[in-house]
Amino acid sequence: MPPLGSQGLQVRAYPQHSRNQGFRRAVSARKHGSSHRVASSRSSELGSLDTLGNFSHTEAQHVALGAELATANDADLAKKQLLSSLVGGDDTCAKEAAKIRSCRAYISVDGTGEASAVVRSCNSRFCVHCFKRDNAKKRRILELVFKKAEAAAPPSKFNYCFITLTLDPKKTSADCKEKLKQLRRHLSRFFHSRDIKKINLGSFYRIETGKKHQHFNHHVHVCLISSSTKDEINNAVRKEWKLGEIIKIKRWRVEEEGSMCREMTKGLAGYLSKPLDAKLHPSALRAIVSAFKGCKLNGSTGLLRQLIREAREEMKSAEEEEIPAPPALPPEAVPLPAGNYEKVQLLELSIKGSSYALYCLKLLRYRKKYGFKFNADENNKEGVVI
Repeated sequence: MPPLGSQGLQVRAYPQHSRNQGFRRAVSARKHGSSHRVASSRSSELGSLDTLGNFSHTEAQHVALGAELATANDADLAKKQLLSSLVGGDDTCAKEAAKIRSCRAYISVDGTGEASAVVRSCNSRFCVHCFKRDNAKKRRILELVFKKAEAAAPPSKFNYCFITLTLDPKKTSADCKEKLKQLRRHLSRFFHSRDIKKINLGSFYRIETGKKHQHFNHHVHVCLISSSTKDEINNAVRKEWKLGEIIKIKRWRVEEEGSMCREMTKGLAGYLSKPLDAKLHPSALRAIVSAFKGCKLNGSTGLLRQLIREAREEMKSAEEEEIPAPPALPPEAVPLPAGNYEKVQLLELSIKGSSYALYCLKLLRYRKKYGFKFNADENNKEGVVI
């Protein structure tokens, strides 16, 4: 079963509302006053930008930048908490910590006022920054997949089910890594069993974990498309899943044409967008990072495997053909003093009115998303490199 992607370990205990997904807002921002002020460690030259802006925000723009700043602060805090928790772990934890520590994205401004973006991605599945980027791509793939699925297997004729497969602590090991091995082996047997093959037109699964009542709460969320009845699906799943006592099977209802794509994408993306929970005890975090290193957390079968493959190819072609030009520097922008600027700094300065900081922020986003080059056009035969 080829995975949809290997980034981002999933854990439970997050609300499903999109505003609350992932790491929660950092309490430090509320305790220490406005999150918009410039940190005291920055140069005195930046302080002059507190009151000298280049442009005026609309209220909506100001709110949007403020929300993005809060999210960026949360991500930075989550990274620090994770790195702190990994101290004292095994070699796997040490290697992951080194990778995550090296992950950086910033703007470098030289003495002439020219800005260049520097992005160093660690691609660790435990890194909140790389996880967010990878998750956005997965969601776009899922949108394409379920649009295709609706056409190939109309919801009016096929059952679309969400299934939760849990583990009984009495039937599995207490050790995080060994429990995961047991889950992977049984999951493979489950999908290859005669009864599941009979009801399974196509499926996609996602493994999650957490710590609950002194044991690791490994479990699997499955999306399954079937031409069988709900009773036949229930009977087959309950017969073949032998490691857990609780199995939740939910059939998605279709009330209007085209709603299946939205509902399934929303449901699966909700699970995909939950990163590693920094609120877990450090020992539990270390055990999870060590156990899940290199483990395939998701996979697909049948129709959905085929559609995922097609969606990937379509997205790859679209990305190669539709790379836009990098953002242009506003003529009225006053350059920032020479130095390196992280995303949080750029957001703070943008909120205060610096059009140059806003330009740098756009440049950083562009570099993260598209890399160095964009397609040449009639006016630019060679393309542009930033």
